[in-house]
Amino acid sequence: MDDISDTASDDQKDTEYVSNSGTIKFKGNEDEWRTWKGKTIATAMQHRFYQALFMQESLATMEEVNAGTASKSTRKAFLRNVQAYAHLALCCEKTAYSYVENAVTERAPMGDAYEAWKKLCESINENVEEWFLELEYWNTRMGKIKQSYMRDDLQMKAHIIDQLPEAYEAVKVKLSGAYTTTPMETFKRIILDFWKRHNVLSPTETSSQWKFAEEERLMQDKYNTKEEEEAKMSEEPEPHKDKGFNEMTGNPDPREDILQEYHDVPISKNRNGWNAMEKPSIQDRKGLGGLIKRNSVPTRVGNRKSFKWKQAIFDIMVNLGIALGFIYWHAMKDLDKFRKLLGVHCMAVNNEIGQYIGVKTTEYEKEFIRDHELEIWEEAKIFSIPGYHEEFHKGNEGQSVSKKQSSLLIGKIVFLVSKWITDCMTALRELSTLLDTVKWKMKSSNREDVKFGSQVGHVRQNATCHTKRFEKERALISS
Repeated sequence: MDDISDTASDDQKDTEYVSNSGTIKFKGNEDEWRTWKGKTIATAMQHRFYQALFMQESLATMEEVNAGTASKSTRKAFLRNVQAYAHLALCCEKTAYSYVENAVTERAPMGDAYEAWKKLCESINENVEEWFLELEYWNTRMGKIKQSYMRDDLQMKAHIIDQLPEAYEAVKVKLSGAYTTTPMETFKRIILDFWKRHNVLSPTETSSQWKFAEEERLMQDKYNTKEEEEAKMSEEPEPHKDKGFNEMTGNPDPREDILQEYHDVPISKNRNGWNAMEKPSIQDRKGLGGLIKRNSVPTRVGNRKSFKWKQAIFDIMVNLGIALGFIYWHAMKDLDKFRKLLGVHCMAVNNEIGQYIGVKTTEYEKEFIRDHELEIWEEAKIFSIPGYHEEFHKGNEGQSVSKKQSSLLIGKIVFLVSKWITDCMTALRELSTLLDTVKWKMKSSNREDVKFGSQVGHVRQNATCHTKRFEKERALISS
């Protein structure tokens, strides 16, 4: 058919289709929408009024057309709008006809075909994937007519963004700045995922109602989530074998009496409406090892037994480190003062032993002590301990003392061990004196008594040897 001309006969030719052709009825059912929409677009392309459906043209008024004062372009647009609106009105019935009937605007008071078509499209919850397939179909069909008619991916993406309904405003904002660099498949996938998540328009919703419906859905989801959280908090937790905290579910320890012993924090709602635990005091935090956090359920790693063992081992290591550190620091601070204190301590211990027991040694005992002392020094030379015997006495004889830090630390530890041995020798000397007194008071003198007396003498003799050895060290220190 030729294009619309300025003559009345041409106008009559163009409008003959409306009265003579049959129409496909559409009642607003979603199942019929895709077929009816495709055939309506095909009819509009065949009879050249498709521009009235997809473009908001400038229209001439009825008075201008009747008076013949309208321009050629506005008069043609007016006739295309009349054809398109008449076709939609004849095809639609029931619910679908209501959208066409209410499509009245200021530019087309008798009926706006562009507005009617827009409302019909928005009234159907169209599957986006089918829309993409249809779009590709028409693009391919245009390319078969002529290759230059086919649109590339960039043009297709621009058309998709422009034609998306208002409900996809968030997707429009997201894709507008990156649609030139986003691949076509990714571009479609983003829109399709949004449609699947939100199910944007139900069959009874229009675009003007979408915001209110979406807010209602969000409020309902939030309310359902709150109910689920409250039900979960009210449920009693299942007993666990280790009676610990369940880190996967976040449920507290079922031993509520033990937890209540440390703190008394009520479960309440915070300003966001979620069930949470209020911030406990500093004492409550210390009571549970500082493991309670604000607005969270208290958790603990492992059971109570393993936690106590770890804490005990940690305390022992800390105390031992502090003691060794103090010894090392004291030795390095003033080595000369340390040597003097060591000598004074040995002297004080030996004086207390001598005054308390009052031992009187004979010449035989002195000779035995000297021989025993030589044995001790020979063994010390074979297995010498750094920082105690030879090096220590050389330093007191006026020679320079240059020791490594490890030698000083070992020397200190050896000194503490020697102090412990001295205390043990004191107890042995007290025991030997007591047994000696008992032996002389015994009236019988059988073999058992002789054996007992020899054992007492041996113990006493060894104790005297150790005492004399420390007296010799005292003399070397004081010299």
